[in-house]
Amino acid sequence: MREQPPGKSRPDLSDPRLDRVEVRHGDRFLLMRRGEHLVVANLAGKAQRINLPGMVRTVLLATGTGVTVMRDGIELSAETAAIVAL
Repeated sequence: MREQPPGKSRPDLSDPRLDRVEVRHGDRFLLMRRGEHLVVANLAGKAQRINLPGMVRTVLLATGTGVTVMRDGIELSAETAAIVAL
């Protein structure tokens, strides 16, 4: 059986209503939240730690290697992103 992409099985990721999206940005990072799901992007040319508004339960997708989940944050390699569930 083939696994579905994260958006198909998780309504937070497939809901087209933009009024339910929270966006936060800082020093070379972008964080978008809808419900219990986050898209976190490291826009810097080096790895960096990004504080998150909750504990990560699962990393659903990462665009590169080197994702490190911490109690209240995530570290991403340079110019990578991840979709996580809180």
